[in-house]
Amino acid sequence: MSRLPYVDPDDASPKVREALRAVPPLNVFRLMANAESAFRPWMRWGGVLLNDLALDPLLRELAILRVAKLSPGADYEWVQHVPVARSVGATDEQVEAIERGDIEAECFTDEQGDVLAFTTEVLHEVGASDETFAAVRAFLSPREMVELLMVIGQYMMLARAMATARIDLDEPLDPRAARDAGEDSPVRQGMTREQEFVVEGALLTDVGGTLRVPVLSTPGMIGKMEGNAARLAASVLPEHLGTVGFEVRVKHVAGAREGARCTALARVRRVIDGRKIRYDVEVREGDRLLGVGTHERRIIDVESHGRKLNGRRD
Repeated sequence: MSRLPYVDPDDASPKVREALRAVPPLNVFRLMANAESAFRPWMRWGGVLLNDLALDPLLRELAILRVAKLSPGADYEWVQHVPVARSVGATDEQVEAIERGDIEAECFTDEQGDVLAFTTEVLHEVGASDETFAAVRAFLSPREMVELLMVIGQYMMLARAMATARIDLDEPLDPRAARDAGEDSPVRQGMTREQEFVVEGALLTDVGGTLRVPVLSTPGMIGKMEGNAARLAASVLPEHLGTVGFEVRVKHVAGAREGARCTALARVRRVIDGRKIRYDVEVREGDRLLGVGTHERRIIDVESHGRKLNGRRD
């Protein structure tokens, strides 16, 4: 039995009551709601970590499971995140390997094993060793590195709160219930697609003659991001459905010269109401980040959309 009370929404302040009624009735939320002024900001923070990171969702969940198994008394964290991990691609073999502490098992890719080792060192040693840090830094951007540290820190804190309070276990929440009705769409969170391209032709600009050598233009880069995201959706949508873009938020952080070989990456961050897809997008030249941001597309009926564009309603 918990050593701290669970907040009843009916007895809570209006803001806490509103927040509790917007989430499933899990003990973790009702426990943390005791911190009345911090509860809603903490909820927003947790939502960002689970929905709005550049970090691969599978790497995030593997790190969370490793934190849970290394934290005595954090069974609640493990029970709740095993189904979440499976929903973003974790296999039974990976879950079982983390449960028995075998983070070098063959079921993990090199990158996944490095993230698990990194998580272990951060938890046990406070900071990762130079060797482990370098291994993870080889495939994660600075943004993703800091996000990984934030995830580890968040779930270390939660594990300690759960263990200290002796929180009562809940049945694991179906991760589909946490999605915004996106389960009706074949496009799923965590899906990724890469497309290689060469910086040439219409992708180039000399910025009205102000540059001595032509470089990858911002519109050209965004076009590659959008096109790759559209093809990712098209690869799983039925033939009568397509997508149209309606929002792009991108930073062009570095240049690329004519002839550079680049890669556009699109990763599905979220599916909203089964109709809108939010992507994390980026373009790299090798390990060098050229552009990064988010992009949103709407799923449409191709024929109906075409009729509307032509002014026909039949």
